[in-house]
Amino acid sequence: MKEKKCFKGILTVSVIVFLCCSMVIADRVDASEVTVSINPANYTVSRTNEIIQIEIQAENANNLYGAEVHLSFDPERLEVVDPNGNRITKVNAGDAFVTGNKFVAQNKVDHEQGKVDFTVTLLGKVKGKTGDTIVCTFNVKTKKVMDSEIQLDEVILIQSDDSVSQLSKVMPHIQNGQITIEAQTGHSHSGSNDSQTHKTSDTDSQQSVVDKQTPVSKSLHDIQGHWAEGDITRLVNQKIVSGDPDGRFRPEDQVTRQEFAKMIVLAAGLQEELNPSLDLTDKNGIADWSKGYVAAAVKAGIINGYADRSFKPQQNITRAEIAVMAVRALGLNVQAGNIAQFNDAHAIPGWAQSNVAAAAAKGIINGFPDGTFQAGGSATRAQAAKIISHILDN
Repeated sequence: MKEKKCFKGILTVSVIVFLCCSMVIADRVDASEVTVSINPANYTVSRTNEIIQIEIQAENANNLYGAEVHLSFDPERLEVVDPNGNRITKVNAGDAFVTGNKFVAQNKVDHEQGKVDFTVTLLGKVKGKTGDTIVCTFNVKTKKVMDSEIQLDEVILIQSDDSVSQLSKVMPHIQNGQITIEAQTGHSHSGSNDSQTHKTSDTDSQQSVVDKQTPVSKSLHDIQGHWAEGDITRLVNQKIVSGDPDGRFRPEDQVTRQEFAKMIVLAAGLQEELNPSLDLTDKNGIADWSKGYVAAAVKAGIINGYADRSFKPQQNITRAEIAVMAVRALGLNVQAGNIAQFNDAHAIPGWAQSNVAAAAAKGIINGFPDGTFQAGGSATRAQAAKIISHILDN
């Protein structure tokens, strides 16, 4: 506590009085219309070393001149890092201070206690930002895939009048003071000798359960009201899938084998191979963004390729291939199962039958309303999202 008081003294005495000695400092006032939030409010992680960008935002500020921020995090599960994942001991001033004006900031990140103390002030007689603006920003990295929180403990804002002759300490209302990080555990994986890759699609047009996460349907305008909106939102928040720059997800487009390879690797909690080495005859046809994920899937025994050692990255993945890949990613025991439930069981290839039975028994892949499985049918992006969501739940 003494240390925290000392840090506050730096702001009120050293920073404000020394740097702004020509201004009058008013007593601390409450300003209920001024609020602060920590964003994002909720986040789901599925693997270690996942980096989350955090922002402290002030809303309805008026000539924001300085700020003092205190927050806490779980040091056993999180650490403050730079964008490359390296541990750091300071956070960054936000747009409220770094755009156009001179400023000074002081930081203290205590990785042992899980504390961040940050102060910042403008220099000289200049007007600060008005409206909604970012006070500070930083990144945290997951050390363990476990539930955790980041708590905004206290914020003091310093605002100036229009003539920049008087500063006032403002106690803003903390509108959202906590980030809840929910863990989705990854899965183990085991190899099998089926000679194909797999990707899942579930065309059951049932309503998906919407995840309790920050909705992305506002930015992905073509998934609003879609039966897979909840699953797509979940995977976007977990950075397993993403939309196009123009705000489309294209839920009814088909999924290629290399696209699904990335999805299944991330869902299984595996890491992308940074220096991928692939013994596949068509490896040069695999997109650069996908090679590391394909290599990780091969290494884990999730993908074996075809009999001719090709991968066919641009080929649409089939439901049978998805079943095989899902079962391998989850490390499920594969035994002779019941596929008679499907009206077209005779059309399921022999190499996929036991995997389809295992996946269906786990509820990972279901049939169509007409009772068919359609093993050779391609999967859409929406169907793949639903299947990957089922994998995360198993």
